[in-house]
Amino acid sequence: MVFIIKYLYILFDIRKNIMNIFNICKSNNYHTSNVVLTKFLCSFAILYDWSLIWVSGLDSKKYLQSQITRNLFLLNYNKHILSAHCNARGKVWNILHLFHYNHGYAYIQQNDLSKIQINELKRYSIFSDVNIVQLSKFTLLGVFGLNCRKVLSDFFNILPDKNKTVVYVNDNVLLWFDNPIERFLLILKQKDFLDVKTFLLKQSIQCNLNKWLFLDIQSGFPMLNIKTTGKFIPQELNLENLKGIDFDKGCYCGQEVISRLHFRNINKRNLYCLIGITKNVPCLLEDIEMYDNSWKKVGNIFFVLQIKKNIFCIQGILKNIVSLKNIYRLSNDVTSYFIIK
Repeated sequence: MVFIIKYLYILFDIRKNIMNIFNICKSNNYHTSNVVLTKFLCSFAILYDWSLIWVSGLDSKKYLQSQITRNLFLLNYNKHILSAHCNARGKVWNILHLFHYNHGYAYIQQNDLSKIQINELKRYSIFSDVNIVQLSKFTLLGVFGLNCRKVLSDFFNILPDKNKTVVYVNDNVLLWFDNPIERFLLILKQKDFLDVKTFLLKQSIQCNLNKWLFLDIQSGFPMLNIKTTGKFIPQELNLENLKGIDFDKGCYCGQEVISRLHFRNINKRNLYCLIGITKNVPCLLEDIEMYDNSWKKVGNIFFVLQIKKNIFCIQGILKNIVSLKNIYRLSNDVTSYFIIK
C-alpha cells in the first residue's frame, strides 16, 4: 500500500512539473504549436556562428556529386537543398544548405565545423580542378515572425518563395524556408548587412537568436556541432525525413552504409525534440533515460537550448522504442523531467 501511494505521488509530481514546463514555455512564446509559432513577433537573428563556403572549378559539380548525399544534377538554379557530407563509414561531418553560386556552388554551415569539414572535403580533390574556400566577407542574418515578408519587401525588390527558394540580389543571397513557419536567411556582404540591420532596428524589430534556434529545432533540423560531428549517420539525424538523401544517385562517400540502412530498414535511432526542467545545464552526449516501469537509458543529448532558468529544449538521439507518452530524465539529474514534443 505504501508503495502504491508513493508511486501515485511520483506521477502527480511529474504531471505538476510537466504543466509548469508548458506554462513557462507558453508565457515566453516558446511553443511547439504552429498556430502559436506564427504569432511570433517579427524578429531577426545574427548568425555569427554560420559561414559561407564556395566550391568552384571545372570539376566542382562532379566532385561534389561524389561527396554529398544529394543529387546535384537535379538542383535547379533557383532552389537550395539540404544535404549531408559524410565519411566512409556513413557518419555525418556536417549538414549543408547548398545552392548554385558564382559559376559553382556554395553552402552554409556552422563555423566551428568549417575547418574539419573543408579539410575532409578536400581530401580526395588532388586530381580534380576544384577550389573550396570559406568566404569571410559575408554575414548571415535570419528574419522570421509575423509579417516578416512585408517588412523585408520594403527593403528588397525581390524575395524568395516556395517556387524560387533562393534569389540573388547584388551579390547577396536570400534563402526561403517554410518549416515550421515562413523564414528568410539572408547572406549579406558587410555593408548590406549593416544596412539591413539598421533598417530592421528602425522598424523596432528586435534581435532574438534563441527563437531562431528554437524554430530550427522545431523544423527537425539537426543542430550538429564540434562534439557530435562524425558520430551519427544521416538517418539518425532526421535527414531522410527532411529529404536530405537521394537513394537513387551514384556513388558518394558513405553511400554503402547509408543505403543499406535504408533498404533493409534497420536504423535503430532517430532525432527527437524534448522540452523539460533540470537544475543542471545539460551536457552534449549526456545519457537520456526513459521511465517504463523502471528508468533505462534510451539515448544521448545532441543539442541544448536554454529557454529560461532550469527550462531547456533539447535534441536527443533516441532509440526507436521511445513513446510520446513516456517521461524522460537526464542521467546527471534524477529530478529532471522531460517530454517529447
